Amino acid sequence: MRRFYYIILSIFIGSSLIYSFFGKNGALQIKRLRSQVEQIENEVREIDAKNQAMRELVTFLKSDRKTVERVAREELGMIKKDEIVIQFKKR
Repeated sequence: MRRFYYIILSIFIGSSLIYSFFGKNGALQIKRLRSQVEQIENEVREIDAKNQAMRELVTFLKSDRKTVERVAREELGMIKKDEIVIQFKKR
């Protein structure tokens, strides 16, 4: 009879250990989730840095008319009223 209790106890302890590692809230799942959280936090930091750079660019563009004119000409293809644009085809 005692052996039966040891077998039952061993099965219970074994299944508890297996569940604690591989179950829904097991150690492996927690490790995986922590890794995902770390990855997302890194992405957030990168996006924050890009946003800060964009804010600085906006502030700079608001205060520097020459830069605004350069960007308007180069990126938007804008010209002044009395200007003529000559474009050459690349080979």
